[in-house]
Formats: sequence, structure tokens, C-alpha cells
Amino acid sequence: MSDSGGVGRVVAGIEGGGTTFKCAAGRDPLDPDLETTIPTTDPETTLTAVADFLRDAESRLGPIDGIGVAMFGPIEIRPTNEHCGRIGRTPKLEWREANVLEPLRAWTDTTIRLDTDVNGAALAESVHGAGSDVESIIYITIGTGIGGSYVSGGRVPPALVHPEMGHISVRRPPNDEFAGVCPIHGDCWEGLASGTALAARNGLTGAEMTVDQLAAAVAHEGRDLGAGIAELALSTAPHRFVLGGGVAQMTGLLDAVRMHVATALDAYPGVAAHQSPDYIVTSRLDGRAGIIGAMMLGVEAALS
Repeated sequence: MSDSGGVGRVVAGIEGGGTTFKCAAGRDPLDPDLETTIPTTDPETTLTAVADFLRDAESRLGPIDGIGVAMFGPIEIRPTNEHCGRIGRTPKLEWREANVLEPLRAWTDTTIRLDTDVNGAALAESVHGAGSDVESIIYITIGTGIGGSYVSGGRVPPALVHPEMGHISVRRPPNDEFAGVCPIHGDCWEGLASGTALAARNGLTGAEMTVDQLAAAVAHEGRDLGAGIAELALSTAPHRFVLGGGVAQMTGLLDAVRMHVATALDAYPGVAAHQSPDYIVTSRLDGRAGIIGAMMLGVEAALS
């Protein structure tokens, strides 16, 4: 079980996102002493600003005992791999092949625990958020893309690479001619149901839609998100799904997803839990799951 405490230890968390980097430091992952947000520009500029935050944190709080980094991907997170910390084929071209750990290790020999941003947020939701009362969850974030993570017993199980749940194939109606927006797979789950796909399918953002257009968009999105969740329910059988990201907040979407999943799983395997409103819920940490998870990784680093 992940230690979420760290009382007496100063830890730092870095949530690296495509738009901003959130940084925090302190003794309590849920209530850090210092926080800042840094725009995501080029790697050198961004990571230099992160290192400056860490220096300031040490000067104000004392030595940092562990650093957690929850980073957008794809990224090599295996500590034994020579390329650990290196970003792969991200759409953010400036960040391809960048190693996010090298600038930090050049500044400090403090232990660093690296994971993906989705795994960090999933860890936080499992321990402190919407999954704290069940043994296992799948956390799905729906924004520009789709990311997912499985957490069991307060821990993300080790794997060959980090999961890419957004790129699974999902069943779609035969009359749906939308090609999808994924540059690699076209109509994978992310290609059909991400925020980018939602805007491309409708030609409008949610704020620009009429009531009728929004209702139709929610119906499409509920169907496509539900199709992916049903696939994951059959293949991994978590106790609960937790939905995060901006798209998950669309009015009426949660009910549409629940209805589709309940229908898809009703005949087989026909488990009563799949019909429960507690089976699919939205994030309880109000957009702070990522930075809380990064701080929790910092605690793990301090204890290692």
C-alpha cells in the first residue's frame, strides 16, 4: 500500500502536463506548503523553472527527501532501462526524445520516483478520492486524449510499459462514418471519444453548441466512452471506474455512460454491480489528483 503520509519528511511533486507543469512541496501530499504552476514550453525552459522551484523549496522548507514526477507520455518509466525518463512519440514535437530526469539529477541526488501523469492521478483517486472504499479502480481521464490506469490495493501493478488504454479498439455502430482523429490508429477509443474527437465530430466546442446539439453530442460521447469502459470491464474487472478530465464534466454524460455500460454488460456477465451508480463515478479530487499523486510518489521515493 502506498504511504500517503510523509510527516517529518519534506517531499516534492511535479505533475508534467502538456499545457502546464504543477509543482508542490511540503510534508503532506494533501496540503503542501508551496505550490506553483509553470507553463509548458520547451524542455530546457520548463525543466529549468522546475529546478528553480525545487531550489526555492529547499531553501524555505529544508532538504527534500524525495521527489515524485508524474509526467505526460509516452515515456520510459522503468528505472532499470537506460532510457528511463525519455519521452517518446508525443504530439508535442519539442519534447520528443527529451529526458525529464536528466536536468533534475544534474541538480540533486535526491531519490526520484517517476511515473505517468495518469498513473499518478489514479493512485491519488484510489487512496484519497473516489476509489478509497474499494480494492481496485480503473481511472480514465478524458481530455485532449484519453488515458487510463489500473490501481489495485493502492498500487499500480508493474508492467512492461505503461498502459495505453486510450488506444484500444472499441465496437462502433455500422452506420457511424466518423473516421476518428488518432494520428496513429484513426478510430481507436481516443480517436473516437477524446475531447479532440468530440470537437472534430461536431465542428463545435461544448460551449458553442445549442441545447439540441449538445444533447446529440452527449449521446455520441456516452456511447463511445461506454463502449471502451465495457471492454475494460470485461478484460480487467475493476471494482469501480473513476472518470476525470474536462470532458467527464459534460452535463448528462455520466448518466449516458452508465446507461450504455449497464446495457452492454447486462446479458453477459450480468453482474449486478455493473448496474450500480457507484460502479462508474467522476473524480472526487477536483482536478488535484495529478499533483496529489506526484506528491505521493515523492513519499514513496523518500521511503525507498
